[in-house]
Amino acid sequence: MLSSLVDEDTKIRICSVHYIMPPQIKVVEIMTCGFTAPAILDFLVQKCKEANLQPFVVQKESMGFIYNRLWAAIKRETLMILSEGVSDAGVVDEIFKSVLGTRYGPCFMMDRKSLGENLKKIRSNVFTQMSDLILLPILRDTTSGNEGCLTNTLSTI
Repeated sequence: MLSSLVDEDTKIRICSVHYIMPPQIKVVEIMTCGFTAPAILDFLVQKCKEANLQPFVVQKESMGFIYNRLWAAIKRETLMILSEGVSDAGVVDEIFKSVLGTRYGPCFMMDRKSLGENLKKIRSNVFTQMSDLILLPILRDTTSGNEGCLTNTLSTI
């Protein structure tokens, strides 16, 4: 981490700030490096509020921000459900939307970015910690014309 590369006086001024896309989402995660001065975090929280954002202070340094970790888990479990043949993408999305009241489900959201791009990220970020996913057939099949699109609904957008 960056804090290991700087002197003690600089460590207290280091933190990470995560803005979530799209910009209509007002949530901002502010993460300490483990040494960040509370006054720095308080200052950033106040500035975020002044900018009409909704700041959350992450309590300790983590490998990834809270939302990204939650989203990675949702994507990972979705791909496992599909790979195991437990359900298809349409049902997964409908259950997700109905339960959480969201506009889109995880399969549709992964397709918006492209399954190929999502799989690259999952392979590089998640596989270092969860190597069992390498075995999922769906993660190996990204050669189709639509990069392994899960829902085949992108043409309707």
